[in-house]
Amino acid sequence: MYVIGLNYLSILSYLKELEKEQLFCSRQGLLLVDQYLATGDSDNRFVAVKFSNGKIDLQSARKVKVNQNIKKLADLLLKPHKIEVENSILSEDQKSRILYGN
Repeated sequence: MYVIGLNYLSILSYLKELEKEQLFCSRQGLLLVDQYLATGDSDNRFVAVKFSNGKIDLQSARKVKVNQNIKKLADLLLKPHKIEVENSILSEDQKSRILYGN
């Protein structure tokens, strides 16, 4: 499963809402959180967290490195969120790359 943070807030700020989602309630797995708009392209951009039966295990949170294909897909998923991208901590070059492919 994949979640994109669309603001400067951490996953902790919307943890309860996430846990109410149907996909979390009856499954277990790994959640990949993209914090790009809050952290930039740092080593903690992507965090993996385990979940099971409606609960996210924050103790399992780990920074993860992803390949370029995942980063490109993440950028494509951010493209429709122009206002959030423009109001993020990203540099103008990073914003342009996401929004216009430059």
